[in-house]
Amino acid sequence: MKLKLLLLFTICSMVSIAQSKTATPVSSDGPALSAGTSGSLTVATFNEPVNYDDQIKIYPTVTETLVYFKAANPKLKFTISVYDIYGKQQNIQQDKEAIDLSDLKAGIYIIKFTFKNFSVTKNIVKK
Repeated sequence: MKLKLLLLFTICSMVSIAQSKTATPVSSDGPALSAGTSGSLTVATFNEPVNYDDQIKIYPTVTETLVYFKAANPKLKFTISVYDIYGKQQNIQQDKEAIDLSDLKAGIYIIKFTFKNFSVTKNIVKK
């Protein structure tokens, strides 16, 4: 049993690390050099990718029924999708602050919050 839990948490950690590295705008692959001109002056800037992972918080990450979420800016509009570890979208019930996972089987699930210009993914474990 301890080995299964250790394996499960290791997989969750790997998924979380991979997701946090991909929480960037769709139009940006990574750092980019851009240049603009204004009259006879050319300005070059180095654009770092923005990490949107802090725009949404979820808790608890290990649960039996409900997962609560909170947006950094409550005025931001977003949609929520829940996927199993195989990428199949799951039917879930949600309200303003929580997602009900009681109808799902035990396992690892990925919650995707899609905003207007970016998306953030978080992973949870359902007991």
